[in-house]
Amino acid sequence: MLISVLIAVVSLIILFIVHELGHFILARLFGMPVEEFGIGLPPRLISKKIKGIVYSINWIPFGAFVSIRGEDEKKESGPSFKDHPLWQRIIVFLGGVVATWIAAAILYSLIAGIWGLPAQINDDTEAFSAELRITRVKEGSLAEEAGLVMGDKVIKIGSVGTSTKVNKIEDVDAFLKEYNQDPVELMVLRSGQETSFSVPANNETATNTYRGIEIARVGYVPFSWWEAPQVGLSVAANQTIEIPKQLSKIAYRYFAKGEKTPGVKFVGPVGVGETLSYAAEVGFNYLLQFVALIAIYLSIFNLLPLPALDGGKILLAIIGAIRGHEINPQTENAINNIFFFAILALLFLVTIKDIIRLVT
Repeated sequence: MLISVLIAVVSLIILFIVHELGHFILARLFGMPVEEFGIGLPPRLISKKIKGIVYSINWIPFGAFVSIRGEDEKKESGPSFKDHPLWQRIIVFLGGVVATWIAAAILYSLIAGIWGLPAQINDDTEAFSAELRITRVKEGSLAEEAGLVMGDKVIKIGSVGTSTKVNKIEDVDAFLKEYNQDPVELMVLRSGQETSFSVPANNETATNTYRGIEIARVGYVPFSWWEAPQVGLSVAANQTIEIPKQLSKIAYRYFAKGEKTPGVKFVGPVGVGETLSYAAEVGFNYLLQFVALIAIYLSIFNLLPLPALDGGKILLAIIGAIRGHEINPQTENAINNIFFFAILALLFLVTIKDIIRLVT
């Protein structure tokens, strides 16, 4: 268990380092005055200055950072980040997002070539870790109202005092046809946790036994070394499109309709670490899949036009260009700090919640 936790922590730290490396490499490419590249957050543990740049390892083992002269405040002398053209600064801001996304694509490519990625198979096909997955949930359906989402792994299905484990489509077909007019209980695996969802009795046509979901049998199918990179890019691209869609649906149901989505919860670093450690215990390929998924989430999150995030910094830079002069450095720094500490406060509250959930 301890080893799994350490692996989870190291995985997250590596993702943060990759993100900051994206900023660092592009800043150096454009000749920007990089002052420091740090792993972890200050205060410093050890540091070394090489060709004018300080490389440091810091005491707080969470995150990483790149310090570029003039990015957060105006310098009175010497070259500055803000002396460079707007397009170069935007590319540097995007560097972290792109680097993290590329890391996800590389991870998916490695998984595809070594262990294989989930692919739809029929009931007669033998494949590694064959399982049933929900591939689509119809909007407004009984299944969506119950809280089922795409990607859920169906483990068990039950109704009227009976339940059975399922691993083939024909098993699900037979069960749902038999209990078509009864409430159905689906046990699914989501983010390493088993959760039960109750789908109401079917009051539609007798043929609509699935009540708004599509289920496929999937198994891990390996790809050749020349196919794996293309597959990895495709999976990363599909995740990048699908994640915002799913999050938008959840947000709409919660804020517009006041509905909670069963099985969906907001977790902080502790919750993410818990799921990562679980994935590490199940298998290294599962760990890499989850790390790749987190990398996609981080890329999307950092693109949001909020201060302190890369998307917010891009927005402020564009506003400054439209106005014809940069936003006051002290004002910009204050805005970024307010949102940064707001994010830290939110993470702190969620972390406390995660810790209470783990110990109770």
